[in-house]
Amino acid sequence: MNPNILYMQNSYMQTACAKVLTCAHAAGGYAIRLDSTLFFPNKGGQPCDLGSIGSARVLSVDESSEDIIHLTDAPLPIGAEVDLLLDWPRRHDIMQQHGGEHLLSACAWHLYDTHSVGFHCSESYATFDLNIPVTPAQIREIETMANAIAAENRPIRAREYASEADIEGLPIRKQSEGITLPLRLVEIENHDLCTCCAPHLVHTGEIGQLKIISAQTLRGGTRLSFLCGQRALAHAQALQDITGALARKYSTDWRSLPEVIEKQIAELSAIKHELHAARAALDTYIASELAGQATAGKIKICIAAVQAMDGKRLRALTNRVSETIKTKSLCLLFSEHQGALQYALCQNNTGADAGELLQPVNIAVGGKGGGRGPLAQGSAGKCPSALPEIIAQLTSYFTARLK
Repeated sequence: MNPNILYMQNSYMQTACAKVLTCAHAAGGYAIRLDSTLFFPNKGGQPCDLGSIGSARVLSVDESSEDIIHLTDAPLPIGAEVDLLLDWPRRHDIMQQHGGEHLLSACAWHLYDTHSVGFHCSESYATFDLNIPVTPAQIREIETMANAIAAENRPIRAREYASEADIEGLPIRKQSEGITLPLRLVEIENHDLCTCCAPHLVHTGEIGQLKIISAQTLRGGTRLSFLCGQRALAHAQALQDITGALARKYSTDWRSLPEVIEKQIAELSAIKHELHAARAALDTYIASELAGQATAGKIKICIAAVQAMDGKRLRALTNRVSETIKTKSLCLLFSEHQGALQYALCQNNTGADAGELLQPVNIAVGGKGGGRGPLAQGSAGKCPSALPEIIAQLTSYFTARLK
């Protein structure tokens, strides 16, 4: 039995009365069938309506076997006459996004002969998919045209047709698959005509501002994310807050932000280059000092702690110490960086693998690490307070092991 679909008659109806036909336990609540309904179900790429049925809150609405099932948080007496109350702000918001998709898709079709092949609307964003790639300039044209038509406040009309023969010759942009009779066409006056089963606005002006906020390549085409109405306004306000805060931080106005930020990026790049050169010179000096402290013998051993180096820099310094020593050597350096202990080991022609040599180091400091060949490195959650004693013990250990 098909319920009386009130939203198909009037998308703006917010209250009504209905009779409870069935009520049964269901996953997450109670499944309710009514003899008429205001609530649009989950379908067509958009979420269902919410609201209340009598004293029960509507949790979800789905279509099943040509019937509409309302999932509620409480049971309702079968045969009871109940009041239906629609969550109107939610319905109107979704109608704005849906109307915006029709308008944007039609603009893309008129401008670039591209077809919309997918639509999705959630409670926070909406997307539609075009079957061809589009450039940023083309996206801007689509957006501009859509906003111009929205501002003209053109009528939006929904009509039903009894058979496919009745729509032959009509300039239909898109005809959805699986649509049953009667056929319902939604028209934006002098702009668009396509099949659709969802509630719609009656004028394009109600869509409000349309804003395409992102684009991504998808299956050879383009997925466009967009916002309409209050969503677009909230997006613009958030961007204004962000750019305003940045402008104040840079003591400029928002129009100058790109230039000011580009200038700062260039300055930071120059500073990084200078810092890298200064660190390289410093590390050359440190490497020479450490190499001079290496133990005597056929295999020179240098185990020491250096100040505040991350793993990458420490590994490079360890390798540089080994190169400075030149003869057979083992260099093991420790450094505390951002509250954690970093360590790196470089062996030069010792006859042992760096990864194997690192294992007793891991045990000594309670860390994890590995490597192979000439280099290995590791880290520990924190720097042991007895690190000087550990360094002395490891020096004795490796002197004996590599003798």
